[in-house]
Amino acid sequence: MFQPASDIIKTAVSEVYLSQENIVVAKIFPKVVQTIESAQANIHAAGSFSDISLPILVDLLEAEPLSAEVRRLYSGPLVDDNFSAVALLVTSSPFGQALGNFYIRIANKGTQKKLFIDRKAAFHWLTRLQ
Repeated sequence: MFQPASDIIKTAVSEVYLSQENIVVAKIFPKVVQTIESAQANIHAAGSFSDISLPILVDLLEAEPLSAEVRRLYSGPLVDDNFSAVALLVTSSPFGQALGNFYIRIANKGTQKKLFIDRKAAFHWLTRLQ
């Protein structure tokens, strides 16, 4: 599950690859603060695997909090235009839940988005939507 079928693309704040199941996986690095530029690079890298919208799993387990402008970018049309569904993998801590729920609340239109604390559950949800 989630084995790379493509080369891994490394950006300043993440590594991104296409899984054998045709799901884009983006693992955000720990202790790295994202900027608008790095967020745009993440979206570009993740969207580069196909000409069609694919589902994406975003692993935020070790991610730092996002600024308001980066949250707006990730919740806007650029994500909706590039991905068919978004699964956010967060920690079960109150902070992780708050971070994920906040994103889901502001990104409530367009592409289907869902919060997960379990990688397998996120994978199954994304594969069902294909």
